[in-house]
Amino acid sequence: MSKNKLFLINAHPGGNLGAEAMLTVLLKALYNDAEVASKFDFVIEEISESRLTKGFLEANNVSAAITTFSPRKVFKCYSLEAKAGDVVIDVGGISYQGASIRSNLRNFIRHHFFLRRHVKIFFFTQDFGPPTGALTKVFAKIVMRRAEAIFVRSQQSKALLESVIGVSPRIMGPYPDVTFRLRCGDQEGIPTEKYDLAVVPSAILFNQYGDQYLSALEFVIRNFQGGKKIMIITHNFTSNGSSSDSQVVAMLKSRLSDLEYLDSIEHRMSAIAIKAVIGQSSCVLTSRYHALVGALSQSIPAVALGWSHKYEEVLRIYGLQDASLPTELWVEDADSILRKINEVLSKKVVQKLEAKNKENIKLVDESIERIKMLVLEA
Repeated sequence: MSKNKLFLINAHPGGNLGAEAMLTVLLKALYNDAEVASKFDFVIEEISESRLTKGFLEANNVSAAITTFSPRKVFKCYSLEAKAGDVVIDVGGISYQGASIRSNLRNFIRHHFFLRRHVKIFFFTQDFGPPTGALTKVFAKIVMRRAEAIFVRSQQSKALLESVIGVSPRIMGPYPDVTFRLRCGDQEGIPTEKYDLAVVPSAILFNQYGDQYLSALEFVIRNFQGGKKIMIITHNFTSNGSSSDSQVVAMLKSRLSDLEYLDSIEHRMSAIAIKAVIGQSSCVLTSRYHALVGALSQSIPAVALGWSHKYEEVLRIYGLQDASLPTELWVEDADSILRKINEVLSKKVVQKLEAKNKENIKLVDESIERIKMLVLEA
């Protein structure tokens, strides 16, 4: 008897390490479940043919087919066919937010491929919105109202989603981000040195604030507790508009070339390895969401310079929402970042993180068991 396919889409190894981290946890949980594995063949999406996807599967000891997503082929955008009885899980992170017609159209083409074929679709631990623009809301309504379930990871995402598609029992959670379950273990090839501060820049914020953003990060690094050991981490290897995290890290390093207490990671590493590096730091300053989760889930104090409600929402779990600094504050006063870092560097904050993380892990496990059950029912 042939199996149905279980597609995991919108998260690709080697690019956005947050998406890779989500894919790693969920893929292993489903693949190692005997009942799920007995009923489904696994399929992983990639944007273009890449050795990275095959290497990712080999590293995780997973046997799965690979399907290439080509949005220009509007009506047959995947290289593998899908049919009724198959299941698809979107693990991409954010769906239908902002006013980018290109981004929303790509997602709509991706999802409509499966909906036209009566494939049941799930969204797993996602943030939603805020949706801006009429077209964004139209796409969201068409797709989300036909989803089997949407797992949200914050109360605000849930409220925003309900404002677009209406209150629905298919909206589940909020549950903590699934990458709370990403275990580092002993990773080879990572720096063994401890760091007093890890800094994780984002091209998204650089595109918005340019030199103001770089200057704020430079100020923090130069003035952080008299020159203790600092690591700058590249967390995303795909482009965001006109720039990339790699470029931002290179520009920041160029400004700080006179410093002896500065290291950087600019080469590709797995999501697990990067989380392990974050775990060697005493504090994290980040503009990447999954670097923030990577720190908090290991009970490491963190300060966020973010661009979405998701940063404040994950910190709110710990009662630390004021560690997500509003742009108007740090743009005008970079010293506010230093003050907040010194404020969160305390045993009291670490203890608060440790206590809450036990609860977070239980909730993540609950969400994983729930998605397994729903997939099997589908």
